[in-house]
Amino acid sequence: MSTIFSENPTWAIGIVVILFGIIAAHRLSSYRDRKNTFNKAAKEFSDTFHQELKEVYPITANWPKNIDYYLRARFDNLSAAVGTFKSHLPENQQILFVDTWFHFYCCTGRDADRNCQCYQHYEPFTGISFDGDKEIYHDNTQTYKDDFRHNVDALLEFTKQK
Repeated sequence: MSTIFSENPTWAIGIVVILFGIIAAHRLSSYRDRKNTFNKAAKEFSDTFHQELKEVYPITANWPKNIDYYLRARFDNLSAAVGTFKSHLPENQQILFVDTWFHFYCCTGRDADRNCQCYQHYEPFTGISFDGDKEIYHDNTQTYKDDFRHNVDALLEFTKQK
């Protein structure tokens, strides 16, 4: 058999070229399938967020008086969309995506609060807290809607293929 290839090097080159072509076509097909699946999942995720938050995102004109109630009522649908979309992200982005989701629904940032919802960062407030003897003045009345928009934008940023 080795004499066939040594006597006919054109055959050997032809076979190598054909095998390379088959492998390249398979990889391209797999890449396109993954990309199409990702794009479909990204669109569903984005559509869910836009539909659920249509009153407050991207324009915050119809901001509800009780944002906590508003977001809690939508949490299950948003959480389901997050869970579905997460599986379509590369593993190195999944952890960052989960952390971004956590910052959306929890204002504390503590790992112990991962199962709690806390939307105080989307409510206007002013107040004073104390750090020892030092008074700290808090006022987010100009930024709470911007914080909300930023957090939703951060989640939707994952739908853009890089």
